Amino acid sequence: MGQHVFVAQGLYRILVGACQVAKSRQQATIGADDIQESMRRRIPNFVPGRLAGAGPLADRPGGWAGFEVAATLRQARWEAFRSPGRRRPGDAIHWGDDVPAAIRRAIDLAPPARPAVGTGDLAAVLFTGYSALPGTGGIAWPKDDDRPLRPLTDYLLHWRYVTPDPQPQQKPPARWVSAYTSLTAGADVVLANLELEAIRQAVRLGRDRVTTADLVLAVAAFEDELAARRLRPVQAHRSLLTVRGLTSADAALAATTATDTDDPAVAGPARRRAWRTNPNNPPWSTAAAAAADQARTTAAAAGVPAGSAQLLSAALTVPDNAAGTLLRALHTDPSEVLRDAA
Repeated sequence: MGQHVFVAQGLYRILVGACQVAKSRQQATIGADDIQESMRRRIPNFVPGRLAGAGPLADRPGGWAGFEVAATLRQARWEAFRSPGRRRPGDAIHWGDDVPAAIRRAIDLAPPARPAVGTGDLAAVLFTGYSALPGTGGIAWPKDDDRPLRPLTDYLLHWRYVTPDPQPQQKPPARWVSAYTSLTAGADVVLANLELEAIRQAVRLGRDRVTTADLVLAVAAFEDELAARRLRPVQAHRSLLTVRGLTSADAALAATTATDTDDPAVAGPARRRAWRTNPNNPPWSTAAAAAADQARTTAAAAGVPAGSAQLLSAALTVPDNAAGTLLRALHTDPSEVLRDAA
């Protein structure tokens, strides 16, 4: 993951706030001035200077940096407005050209060893003369402004379904399990969060629905986050993608060109998986929904919690080409992954 530069978690929250600022101002465009206001609201000792203007995009709009900028802006807008379609509140609001240009320039100017570009990096590009209030001893940038956004393991850490390595593995308190399963309508906690991650991956790619390829991307993100944070699940877990040298960044880039699903149908309502048919999220293809259900059924029959291995195996066995096509684009044999997941 070190070869890829990500948008930091703290900066991501600033971008979500900028969307909300633009909405409150009843603007059609989210621009640098909205980011400025979002920083002012979230960083008490931040005094913005004059907008410097980012200028045109660098001559390298493609590659990982170009993807990360576009994907992060899609995700921030989706989180702020929860409207992936074109007929719901917030749909008319879009990012101005100065915003991706500024973030891309911040990435280009960041030190090579830095894994994430933070709020200070973007402020240095956007503003001239920004400073801290007198006597504060510097600017208190947002928390977690030095690491990439990792929402999947953040959730699972909170509910104690993953633990820091090498701490002893402990089951989550029963009251937490009860509270969480009531929120997810009885769904397995790890599988539910992998499904939510698949939705996020589809949003980042700009897809109109969740496919089995997005299930692969969710598993890749899960394995990457576990490795980067030195975490391990409290249940049995096998690395199926990172052990082959695959990263979530490589998988996401491959997914932008890999063949899309050959299943054009959209899954119907899912009573116990409400997030699949929530109008605020992209709908699921029937194959992706069937794979998620198959993962749960297979795990239940084996008497184990549904996890990433069952989901990846199901994604590669349902009648759909998207998951297998993505792995082959990454020079990985799907049959070998299936063998190891069994």
